[in-house]
Amino acid sequence: IRPGVSQYAQARVDKRGLSGILSFVGCNANVDLGRLLTLYQGSSNKNDGDSNRPAFVSIQFPDPHFKKAHNKRRVVTPQLVTTL
Repeated sequence: IRPGVSQYAQARVDKRGLSGILSFVGCNANVDLGRLLTLYQGSSNKNDGDSNRPAFVSIQFPDPHFKKAHNKRRVVTPQLVTTL
């Protein structure tokens, strides 16, 4: 998600009273996701081990590059799956 779209979506979440339940993040998943998940897990104040894990992750339009020559451009990679 581009930063502007992410900010717009998050503002709608806040407006509807869903803060703390639903969040949007715009990032390069193959580069930043591991760091963002570490920050997310570290920000939880609860002692329950499962409470600081995302319940659901959605990747929109993950692989527009279906040709074998474009494998390096794909979003969903084995490394990303391992991170999730």
